[in-house]
Amino acid sequence: GFMNLQSTMDKIQLDRNQIFNALEEVFNIYIIVRAESIAGETETYTKILTESLLPFYKQKHRILFYNSNISKLAFVRQIEPLVHIEFDDSNFAAVIHPFVPVIFTSE
Repeated sequence: GFMNLQSTMDKIQLDRNQIFNALEEVFNIYIIVRAESIAGETETYTKILTESLLPFYKQKHRILFYNSNISKLAFVRQIEPLVHIEFDDSNFAAVIHPFVPVIFTSE
């Protein structure tokens, strides 16, 4: 089943840097972000790395951009994650459910 990310995140008292650093020690973390164009990719990439969204994220090559749910699904199926955290579209969680054992949603 799906788990509600908000209630889980409310319980986590560690800061974002500690969580990502701990997870990166054990897992490959991919960030999949929607971008409508190359300019959008560049702008989003810059924000991720410089505007304190994820400046501590060391694996820059694991930031993946998609422009449709079809390409997002392709990334998820290719990566074959053990866990997927979905912030944007809880309906997408239902689509990937057959391919991902654990899914967290923000809704």
